Order: sequence, then structure tokens, then C-alpha cells
Amino acid sequence: PFPHAGGILLWKNYLTEFLERYAGSKTPRARELFDRCLGECPPEESPEFYLLYGDYEETHGLTKRALRVYERMCASVPPSEKNAAYRLYI
Repeated sequence: PFPHAGGILLWKNYLTEFLERYAGSKTPRARELFDRCLGECPPEESPEFYLLYGDYEETHGLTKRALRVYERMCASVPPSEKNAAYRLYI
């Protein structure tokens, strides 16, 4: 899924379109998609997907799940992004 730069754009468009189309009605599927994307995403490209996932959980899920997403973000983003990730988590 991320063998080239186009993979990032494809995932971003796919997730955005999915979220707009289903507007919180398919939450388990949205979580599966985010987890799959983040499992294969390089750390340097992951912050925008974590932010999208966290925002989705804040809007359509539980605060506890959103905090878990931000916690995962803190553990997996590159060192240059860690400060911003921890600020968001706190």
C-alpha cells in the first residue's frame, strides 16, 4: 500500500471519501481501515492519518478510543513529530 508516494494519496482520498460518505454509520469498518492504513504506513507519513483517525473517534466514537489513537501516535511517529504528538495527547 505504500510502495510509492501515490499510495499515501490513495489512502488519504479513500479514507476521506469513506468518512464523508458514511458519516459515522460504519464505525467498525472505519476503524479497520485506519488500523490497516497505519499498520502499513511509514512513520514519517503517519501523523496525518493518526490525526484523521483521532478526529473521527472524537466525533463518532469514544473519547477513550481517541486517547488510545493519540497514544499510539506518540509511540510511532518520528522523533521530529513527537513533541507535537505529546502535546495533542496531553
